[in-house]
Amino acid sequence: MSQEHLPSLLRGEGSRPSLWLRIPTRVSDVLALIAGVAILGLMILTVTDVTLRKFFSSGVPGAVEINEVTLVAVVFLALMAAEITDVNVRTPLVTERLPDRWANLAHIVGYVPALAFLVWATYLTADEGIAAWLRGDFRFGLIFVPVWPAKLIVPIGLAGLTVAIFIKFVQAVRNFITSRPAVIAERESAL
Repeated sequence: MSQEHLPSLLRGEGSRPSLWLRIPTRVSDVLALIAGVAILGLMILTVTDVTLRKFFSSGVPGAVEINEVTLVAVVFLALMAAEITDVNVRTPLVTERLPDRWANLAHIVGYVPALAFLVWATYLTADEGIAAWLRGDFRFGLIFVPVWPAKLIVPIGLAGLTVAIFIKFVQAVRNFITSRPAVIAERESAL
């Protein structure tokens, strides 16, 4: 496969991405797989609940509470993979019109506050997740559903997104210093 077909994070100098890109990519693959399994679980639980309600007038006890907690895994565990594969929403209205050097500089300037916010949010959510785990937080409903796993998943997903953004930051700095073209995926506009 030629490198222009690879997501921007995976384009390396040679035929294969370097080790510092392969490891986060593998981690994102695992997190995305877990998110996919969570989606499958949500679908099975929802279909079972609806079917039981239709034919037996009683659904799966706690289905809504379980779905609410599982949805956190679906959303947050997929963040890193979405960023690595360039499927996160982008609005490159300015950078697509800039020369490459200025576009790289704009990416660098944009990544700095994003990284600062993500590090801060990861720290705060990790602190709350650990506290929830120690307290044994659960959600009231038809059944008691533990919510502390979801509160621990949030910082894991944010940490993965932080790593993906940091890699893109390093690539933008490298591109700026060496006067390489800006990453194409970040210069595409959605029409």
